[in-house]
Amino acid sequence: MKKSFLILTLFIGFSAFIFNSCSKSSDSSTPASTSVSPVGGIWQTMISTSSFYLTLNNDYSYSFSRNTAAPYEGGTYTLADTTITFVSTTASACPGMHGLYSYKIDTVNSTPRINIALMSDSCSTRITIAVGKWLKK
Repeated sequence: MKKSFLILTLFIGFSAFIFNSCSKSSDSSTPASTSVSPVGGIWQTMISTSSFYLTLNNDYSYSFSRNTAAPYEGGTYTLADTTITFVSTTASACPGMHGLYSYKIDTVNSTPRINIALMSDSCSTRITIAVGKWLKK
């Protein structure tokens, strides 16, 4: 009887330990740490008579779109000092291609502006759209 009681006590203690460990690791009340991009937001430029938008999300995803149309190119981006690297993950423009650009943020009439200049990219579509001055929306 004592042996059964000891085994039952050990089993309950071990179960409580496992349950407590699992509940702590899956606690959804504590928000996950998120990183915020210093260039995050929606930026706009004009090419000919069309508005183009560059959306730089805080999760380091991006998209280029024309007027209010669906994005035609998107993927992920990384920042290093004054450079931004775009990596397309969409099938439409330049899938899997990397583009390296320099950027500088300043203000025009109290509106943030990002100037993007080509460093290296073999995606001519992205080069045509990305290079230039973009105003924050």
